Amino acid sequence: MTERILIVDDERNLRESLSEALSQAGYQVLTASNGNEAYSMIQEQDLDLLLCDWRMPEMDGAALLNVLREEGRLVDLPALVITAHGTSNNAIDAIQLGAYDFVTKPFDLDDVIVTIRRALEHSSLQKEVKQLRHAQRVQRNRKSRPNELHRIDYRRIRYWQGIGGKGNPRA
Repeated sequence: MTERILIVDDERNLRESLSEALSQAGYQVLTASNGNEAYSMIQEQDLDLLLCDWRMPEMDGAALLNVLREEGRLVDLPALVITAHGTSNNAIDAIQLGAYDFVTKPFDLDDVIVTIRRALEHSSLQKEVKQLRHAQRVQRNRKSRPNELHRIDYRRIRYWQGIGGKGNPRA
């Protein structure tokens, strides 16, 4: 399955060049020009990664990440933040809001693709761990609950032992 990436940036040229490069790298790419448009697309689409600018008109990257975090969507949707305003405070804020990583402009496209691959792999491993933990819980619950048939059989045995002594129902 081809991973689906949403690129959110108010700079059209950057959106288009990133979209082309990621498409050539084998990803299915969608684009949005601001956080509001991106939020609508996230509601409607099944996405694997969000690549989001930090500063945009209408709804910026911080507000978008905050909304997604409050809704619990960042658990299954890794987010990378890209920005020309690469201060350590912005990076810390982005990570605290749930971003997987923070990339400053100008960036090396190969580095961004490697970071995207790492984020997708990390997300995939998190989903696998979640599934394994769930399966383990289900298995533990099955072992801790006695089988209903066993309870019925034991009651019958006790009943017959009480009536006929020695467990013979016809005695």
